[in-house]
Amino acid sequence: MYWHIFDGPQQYGEMLTLQERFRDRVLAGELDEGIVLFLEHAPVYTLGIRGVEKHILMPEAERERRGIALYRTRRGGDVTYHGPGQLVIYPILDLRRCHFGSVKEFVVWWGSGMAAVLEQRYGIAARWNEKKTGVWVGRNKIAAVGLHVKKGVSAHGFALNCDPDLTHFTGIIPCGITDGGVTSIRRERGASPRPAELAHELVAMLAERFGTDNLREYPIS
Repeated sequence: MYWHIFDGPQQYGEMLTLQERFRDRVLAGELDEGIVLFLEHAPVYTLGIRGVEKHILMPEAERERRGIALYRTRRGGDVTYHGPGQLVIYPILDLRRCHFGSVKEFVVWWGSGMAAVLEQRYGIAARWNEKKTGVWVGRNKIAAVGLHVKKGVSAHGFALNCDPDLTHFTGIIPCGITDGGVTSIRRERGASPRPAELAHELVAMLAERFGTDNLREYPIS
């Protein structure tokens, strides 16, 4: 299994294309179990397959003024925001070769793992909430999930708020949620690791499950 941590915000469209290229390689048996990409995005709103247009509250002119792009995607879920200061995780993995019995088991493992890292490393009382599909701190969501699986290989994934501009979430109804808010590591504890630092914590989580010898960094120029 491979992993790669990108430096600096990445354009959403370019990462969509890269995910599909990697998924094709995994499906062709050219990339072992697959690869996990860790990155930040340039500001963007994305609509999942259950996305509701009216959940985008910010007018197009204001989105353009703020430099926030908009994409409709094939991932699960409704509308969400990605931007600098948020760690996005794209696991492009053959779930069967990784010995996950179901997509649900895969999602719960990632969600529970992120919650454990937040609690054990940063002292944040985060919990995976299966009913609300995400990692929550009280009534506020700190990590979102939006997955797409094709022929047993995952793409898209998870977004964990380190220190994004939380005001950008006010331009949408995040994930369609009307009975809770959005939070971040900085909001909860007054300071935050850089997304790349947090990514290394999650690489360690992967190593704990799959073994250090089975993980290799993938060079992407």
